Amino acid sequence: MKNCVTGGRNIIMIKIKVKVIPNKPKFKIEKTGTHHKIYLQNPPEKGKANLELIKKLSKKLNTEVKIISGHNSRTKLLQINLTREEFEDKVSKMRSGS
Repeated sequence: MKNCVTGGRNIIMIKIKVKVIPNKPKFKIEKTGTHHKIYLQNPPEKGKANLELIKKLSKKLNTEVKIISGHNSRTKLLQINLTREEFEDKVSKMRSGS
């Protein structure tokens, strides 16, 4: 976890390792042990899956999401502007349909 102060605001950023599974019927997040699997509808070509990952995850978490590493891999390291607790809480609510 990293604390940053920008414009007088304290922002907490976490780094999360995820595994993406492209070409699935719908977007969903699944926790398996200590990792998260994210199912994407788009294929892994021309950045389509990465774009879907960033857009949908940012929208669902209501915060900025960046891919730090793994642009050409199924395993990616994401930077998310939330605390780990906020991230886990929001992901849990997404899985339960709340």
